[in-house]
Amino acid sequence: MGGEGIGRREREAVRVTVETSPLRGLPIPVCKIQCIAVAKREESGSSWLYLGTDNGHLLLYCLSSSPSPSSSSTGFSALCALPEVGRIALFFDGQILLLDMRTLGSLERLPATKGASALARAMFSSNAVASLGSMAVSPSKLLLESEEEEVVVDRAIVPAKPPSKIAFKVREMVCMEGIVTMTWLKNVIIAGTLQEYILFSLSSGQATVLFSLPQDLPWPPLLKLFPKDLEVLLVIDNVGILVNAEGQPTAGSLLFSVVPDAIGQTPPYVVVVKQGRVELHHRKTGGKVQSLDFTTTGNGRFLVADDDAGSFVVIANATKVWCLQQVPLDEQLRDLLKQRQISEAVRLAEESVADGGGDVAKERLAVVHAEAGFLLLFDLQFEEAMDHFLQSDVFQPSELFPFFPSFTSRWRNLLPRKRYWGLHPPPQSIQTVIESGLLAVQSGLLVLANAGNDLDLLARGPSSKSALADHFLLSAMRSFARYLSIARDKEMKLDVKEGVDTLLLKLYAQLENTEQLKLLTASPNSCVLEEVETTLKAAAQLHPLALLYESKGLYTSALEVWRTLALNDFQGFSSLQTSRTGLSMKAVEPLQPFAEEAARLLEASSDSSLVLQHVGWILRLDQGLALRVLTSSKRSQPLPPGDVLTFLDDDGGLVRQRYLQWLVQEQGSEDTLYHTELAISLAKAALDTRLTYSSGEAHEKGAKLQTSDAPNETAHADEGSSFRKEHDKKITQKHQLPPADAMGVLPRAAFMNHGVIREMLQTFLAASDKYDAEAVLASIQESELWREHVILYKKLGDEMAALRTLALKLEDSEAAEHYCAELGRPEVYMQLLDMYLKPGEGREPMHGAAVRLLHCHGASLDPLQVLEALSADMPLPLASQTIARMMRARVHRHRQGQIVKNLERHINLEARVSRVEERSRHVCITNETACANCRARIGTKLFALYPNDCVVCYKCSRLFGEQICPVTGQDFEKDPISRPPLYLTRSNSTLT
Repeated sequence: MGGEGIGRREREAVRVTVETSPLRGLPIPVCKIQCIAVAKREESGSSWLYLGTDNGHLLLYCLSSSPSPSSSSTGFSALCALPEVGRIALFFDGQILLLDMRTLGSLERLPATKGASALARAMFSSNAVASLGSMAVSPSKLLLESEEEEVVVDRAIVPAKPPSKIAFKVREMVCMEGIVTMTWLKNVIIAGTLQEYILFSLSSGQATVLFSLPQDLPWPPLLKLFPKDLEVLLVIDNVGILVNAEGQPTAGSLLFSVVPDAIGQTPPYVVVVKQGRVELHHRKTGGKVQSLDFTTTGNGRFLVADDDAGSFVVIANATKVWCLQQVPLDEQLRDLLKQRQISEAVRLAEESVADGGGDVAKERLAVVHAEAGFLLLFDLQFEEAMDHFLQSDVFQPSELFPFFPSFTSRWRNLLPRKRYWGLHPPPQSIQTVIESGLLAVQSGLLVLANAGNDLDLLARGPSSKSALADHFLLSAMRSFARYLSIARDKEMKLDVKEGVDTLLLKLYAQLENTEQLKLLTASPNSCVLEEVETTLKAAAQLHPLALLYESKGLYTSALEVWRTLALNDFQGFSSLQTSRTGLSMKAVEPLQPFAEEAARLLEASSDSSLVLQHVGWILRLDQGLALRVLTSSKRSQPLPPGDVLTFLDDDGGLVRQRYLQWLVQEQGSEDTLYHTELAISLAKAALDTRLTYSSGEAHEKGAKLQTSDAPNETAHADEGSSFRKEHDKKITQKHQLPPADAMGVLPRAAFMNHGVIREMLQTFLAASDKYDAEAVLASIQESELWREHVILYKKLGDEMAALRTLALKLEDSEAAEHYCAELGRPEVYMQLLDMYLKPGEGREPMHGAAVRLLHCHGASLDPLQVLEALSADMPLPLASQTIARMMRARVHRHRQGQIVKNLERHINLEARVSRVEERSRHVCITNETACANCRARIGTKLFALYPNDCVVCYKCSRLFGEQICPVTGQDFEKDPISRPPLYLTRSNSTLT
């Protein structure tokens, strides 16, 4: 008995599996169905349908058996199946009756339920119920029934075994009258009257009003229990409100299009029945899913019943019964996908996972996403298709290979043969997919979102259609590239990963997406080089090609490509299609990013031959970058300094000098050769810049003379000079090279400053002891780098040469005198004086310097030697005062010496007298003499006599020390004994 053709269907979520007239042909009087109930026996798995008639007949239907009738004089008003105890409860004539569920025999009456008005079954958990769980409501009292012998299983009270006769305990609760419907949920009862919905607590006995109903409401209150979620639906007019056992709403309200006569449930749907019209609403969203129309079968009251799991719903009117069952989920999903209701299909599959469907539900959701992706792809909705592919756990990136056969022919044997549910055509080239899709759009079989402009282009002719196809092709490649860029991080076999990365790179090349190409090739990848090398060259993507070479360990090839780009030398790439990217033979920025990339690679390379092979062209472009490569600390082993210096001999220039500085100052090399080469290099730089410095100085002086009448210009010139001095000061700070990674292009104008170079040279010569001073001196022997001469003479120990250079070449009297003081010998001053008076080389005597020397250091000179050294032609008045002071100072020093001598003799004499006095002190020791500290007799023992005349034994003396008196504690070093001064007078014969 099928239900096809009944009603209108939005989406078939349930279907009629049984449609029958159960009263027809029965040997009973004509009657109508008054109430229904459904039960499912877990042990047998069979479902039973109970029908109560208005003339007192109770009919039992099983799917595999004929009805078993039972009769009474009056009709039944309600039925309640109690499968846990094998009973069916009947609401008959205001009293509860119990019958055996299978035989409809063993009638039991419950006298305590006389006058009842409603009946409900208890529900304590989502997967089990109370053993009896029934209750009766009378106008004056509420009676709860449960059997006496029970056990607790999974939080549910069930009998140890189905008894032949059940005993009950009756519990009365005061409640209001007029209860029309009710449900028993956990430890509360929710009841409905014509005025309100009430919640009764079985533990406290209190009643709480949940909702008040409008007055004169034409429809009775309606409640529906959802056993799976332990919630109750309260119907107010055409609105349904879900509440939990505490009476709190759990979700949004459900809005029905009609006021229900009865409600059923088949998760996740709510079945609403109104005068033959059946509506299926989604319980969480409230949306209407399906409609059925049974109005043609007759009018009258419609009844609804369902089992606890909601596996089927029974709808009945006076004479007919329909059984509704959910369409299998897979079939629903297929139907939704065919109708392109993709979001609804995904939501339905996600609900299955959320409901605890396990791995099967998760795999079903993944299949839905994969199938939806293919359907959208063939509908030319590429972005949405890739979004679904990304959410599918069963979809493999290699399934996209057939859409680009020319790019993935190498991996055609790896294609997985999956058809899922077979709702989409087999994969084919993306061009064919686009052509078929556009043809379907043009013929009206396919409607594109926002397709107004696209349809206009299709109507214009072949050329516009070709442009539209190109547009969709670019969109498809962008979408495929986006998917592959995310999916490549998944775990997959190596050969599949090679195909994914290779396809992704080719798509980026076709899209001319240079930035993504650089990111892909610079990161770890599995691209097959022979597959993409020609593609990158043809697309003029040389920089990504170099990065790919680097990722594959082909450093020489990568450096050659960067050299080509940096020097704008494309001779090795004659087939380069530069017209596509605008990378023609015009000048390219030489340093960024190509030389920088090459430098980055070389900085970490310990292969000296490779580094020296390519650092040359970097040196020609940027000296600072080349120096950074040579001095990099990123490599595991430093480059051999000898090879680097040999390479820099020809055109290293300033880089060679800076490399030597780095080698000596930062690396701490103590090799004499490197120190000597650095010194000679700095000296050579100083000599080379001296001429430029002298010319610039002369030019500056000439400019000042020419602009002496222009104060404003002079002020600007002075300001510029001040700025240059400040700049030079910053550069020469610490006299060391700035860090190589912060130099960039070496600042020639600053580092070639003559004063800066000389200061660096002088600082190095003074600080280092490792260079060959003779070799350095020979390199500047004929120059006028006199201060450097002085430092080298000092290193060689030639004091007179250093002093002569200071005094005569530099004419720096202060430095010369300071050097004499360093030497610390008086005769050096005489040698300096002789140099001043006899400079030689036809120079005039330096009388002023000589007089200054005599004035400052004359006290250290022998006047006789000074007079002998003075030349005859020296003007006497010039030196007379100085010589007079020398003589007076000499006489004063002689007399002062005499006074000091006599004073020292007096002090010596006093000390000798004191010594004699101390030695002349006597002490008498007898047999009775005792130690002043410990009182032990001394006798013939050793003893000590302190300056304060205390006598102690040797033991106490050793204990306290020679400086501290054991008796008084006086420290003679800090507080010596004061004795009357001894005055010595001389007489004719004695000293008293």
